[in-house]
Amino acid sequence: MKKRFIATAVVAGLLVAPYFSGQLAETEMRNMVAKMQSIPGVSVSIENYHSGWFNSTADVVLNYSQEIDSQVAPLEMKIISKQSMQHGPILSQSNGLGFGLIDIAYDFDLTHNQGAAVEFTHNFTKDKLESYMRIGYTGTMTSFVSLQPVQIMSADGNFDIKAFAFDSVFSRDGQLQFSGNWQGLDVTKLAEKVMSIGEMQFSADQQVVRGDIFSYNALALGDSNFYIKNIEMIGATAAESVTINDLTVLSTSHEENGFMYADVDINIDSINAIGQEFSKFAYQLSLNKLDLDVYQEFQNLMIQNNAQQDPDMLMMQMQAMLPELLTSGPELKITKLGMQTAQGEIASQLNIRFDQSVLDVNNPMTMFMALQADASGRAPIEFFNSIGMQQNIDQLLMQNMLVQDEEQVKFDFTFSDGQALLNGEPVPLG
Repeated sequence: MKKRFIATAVVAGLLVAPYFSGQLAETEMRNMVAKMQSIPGVSVSIENYHSGWFNSTADVVLNYSQEIDSQVAPLEMKIISKQSMQHGPILSQSNGLGFGLIDIAYDFDLTHNQGAAVEFTHNFTKDKLESYMRIGYTGTMTSFVSLQPVQIMSADGNFDIKAFAFDSVFSRDGQLQFSGNWQGLDVTKLAEKVMSIGEMQFSADQQVVRGDIFSYNALALGDSNFYIKNIEMIGATAAESVTINDLTVLSTSHEENGFMYADVDINIDSINAIGQEFSKFAYQLSLNKLDLDVYQEFQNLMIQNNAQQDPDMLMMQMQAMLPELLTSGPELKITKLGMQTAQGEIASQLNIRFDQSVLDVNNPMTMFMALQADASGRAPIEFFNSIGMQQNIDQLLMQNMLVQDEEQVKFDFTFSDGQALLNGEPVPLG
């Protein structure tokens, strides 16, 4: 009898739980949409929400407006996300059997007012796109998106978009983890390939440190990785073509006492351009002690101005905020920028910082005196000869913009106490 009672209680619980999961899921979804209302130029709403016992459906409607300089009427887009929801606690609609609050399967409709401006055909069908999300009882969102190959054909050329897959995990406390793979893109014109993007891989593990994961001005710090096998722009001749092989971008950032510290490392195995072959391109940048609160204010200005289309007002507001940003003593370092050529190495570096003993936020003119900078670089003369720039180099040597050191040309620049020196000689300012 006792076992029968327990079994009955479990069955009753499993039957009742989906109803309450559906109620919690609706509250969660409406809260998420409410947080999106502050995005400039975008309105988001929930329509046709039908809540059942085990399943629900809803349409999340996004309306977007953007002014376009070349057109009188702004671009108007409407995206309808048709959501089919399965209530927990036992879920199977998303990526496998699991436990959680709700599973959501997405279907999308897109309309816009630019139909007459663009004429193209495609083989895209809704079954080529899959999109799912699972929301746990703690608010963690696990999503998956995949796209099968799609071809778009127009008078200007054909675009072959290859397979794409993306998965992510967003937690309520702002932790973001995602990874993806895109097999690339081919562009042809008159049956001739003119551009190709090879396989792309990317991933990130970050934490939101300012804003909310659903807010337009959220700021996240952490690690990210990006890799492209190759990019090829095919011209009529080899000199007009560009090929980039094995591009890697690694970045890491963190917050310390309200300041951001970030490092970016970009490497390219080989580049073919202007009829030359380059290898081991490297760009290493460090940004230290950037005030995150002021940086977010800059970010808000950029986003809000994009909706208002007023660059003059943006520049005035940014100039007014610049002294405040510099009070923390931020430092920018390009520790390496260079590559290998057949004639030798090209290398350069740059450091920019501000002397806090000189800077006065109430007197913007002190920014000029507080600025401290140094930069240097060198390259083989024969490289410039090989690309037909010998005459340009000779003129720069005569003007002391460059100096010769045996088989190389180089420069050395410093700026301190309001005085610039280039290769040891004062540079007139103003």
